[in-house]
Amino acid sequence: MIKALRFYLKGKQIFSKGKATYRLVGSPIPLIKKKIKQGFEVFHIKDLDALKGNAANLDIYDHLTQFTHVQVECLEKETLVKKLLGLRVRVVLDLPIKKIYQQEYEKLIVGKAEPGYKGPLNCHDVFLDGEDGELVKRIKKENKRLIINKEENKTDAFIVIEDL
Repeated sequence: MIKALRFYLKGKQIFSKGKATYRLVGSPIPLIKKKIKQGFEVFHIKDLDALKGNAANLDIYDHLTQFTHVQVECLEKETLVKKLLGLRVRVVLDLPIKKIYQQEYEKLIVGKAEPGYKGPLNCHDVFLDGEDGELVKRIKKENKRLIINKEENKTDAFIVIEDL
């Protein structure tokens, strides 16, 4: 099981999410280097700019992919997704994924599913954002790798994400 850390990125700054607001944490590079030393192997970034189709943080991802694994939640806007894939960033898109991306990038596509999702699992890995035992069985049956939030505490998950 791989340990991942989730945080929010907007305007090249990291934020953590409280119950109702975002709290500024700081610059991504120093924080991620510190978290790598604490055992985190993957960084799940919910990019608030990219979720609106804005590619403002590409330079950060270009730097991060030189020394760690990054997966970014973004809007499925073809030009943005292709730029991220070109940087070897794992791209997290809401299922069902509308476009088929080149086979060379297949393993970099993560589908995000909410509990109760019944559509196609047209991706390599599935991030299940909530608990759904039936969907977990389906993901496993289709030989997809499961990514979950720490709260779900499944021992058969490929990646477990915890919040900053």
